[in-house]
Amino acid sequence: MTVIGLLFLHIVQIVLLFNLPSDFILPKLTDNDSLLVKYLMGGFYFGILILIFYKIISREKVLSIEVTEVEIKKGKKVLIVYFLVDMILFVLLAIFHEAQVGRLHL
Repeated sequence: MTVIGLLFLHIVQIVLLFNLPSDFILPKLTDNDSLLVKYLMGGFYFGILILIFYKIISREKVLSIEVTEVEIKKGKKVLIVYFLVDMILFVLLAIFHEAQVGRLHL
């Protein structure tokens, strides 16, 4: 699930970077749609991403990979740094996008 969350974060970053319409991220919903419909559409969207991920990477392939404790500790540190840098990039892209649209005056 972490990989799916990071994938979605990268999709949002690409949308912000290239100033694409927000319909690229989630399907277009009207203001009259209920909260339940919005949650169902978001769940459907993430369900498709999760299904694609599980079809590409099989459980047997993941379980057959052998890793040492040193590699796991190193991976934890790298993942934390990667996530922090990714969030900083996301915040900077969001600020730049809002300033470009005119809703934020720097």
